[in-house]
Amino acid sequence: MSFLQISHLRKSYGALEILKDINLEIEEGGFLVLVGPSGCGKSTLLNTIAGLEPITSGEISINGRNVAGLPPSKRDIAMVFQSYALYPNMTVAGNIAFGMEIRKVPKEEREKAIAGVAEMLQIGHLLDRKPSQLSGGQRQRVAMGRAGATRRSSCSTSRCPISMPSCASTCAPRSSACMPA
Repeated sequence: MSFLQISHLRKSYGALEILKDINLEIEEGGFLVLVGPSGCGKSTLLNTIAGLEPITSGEISINGRNVAGLPPSKRDIAMVFQSYALYPNMTVAGNIAFGMEIRKVPKEEREKAIAGVAEMLQIGHLLDRKPSQLSGGQRQRVAMGRAGATRRSSCSTSRCPISMPSCASTCAPRSSACMPA
């Protein structure tokens, strides 16, 4: 069974159809990289998966559960925005742990999650640094790590500018199944 499955997804704004019969499946731990020109629907697709935009028709399933009609808070996924929104006063480890601390996840579980995402995203050597000491690509990986560690479902969406090649390269440590759309 696919972790994220999208079937016959359509999104229209009035007569303008933005997403036309989108079908895809992503296995747990997989990555999907969307590449295309401005206005082609990349952000709209991510926003529909996150529940920030309602769909016109079709189905979005996360871990076998149809979430198409659910609000974002009921989908248990995270969204990483282009600005990364890292807390400048916290270390990389602190930024990754922040959402789990808010959810009152036990310290041992937080540390295990931090170690896991740090290994997956190859940022273990950065855990004691502050965001101001990181490159743009490193900040991006920290934000992705925070999203992945915070959500139990480990499903996250990311809006990355095409000018940042590190966006696509962050999937390399986890999966070789990156699919450009």
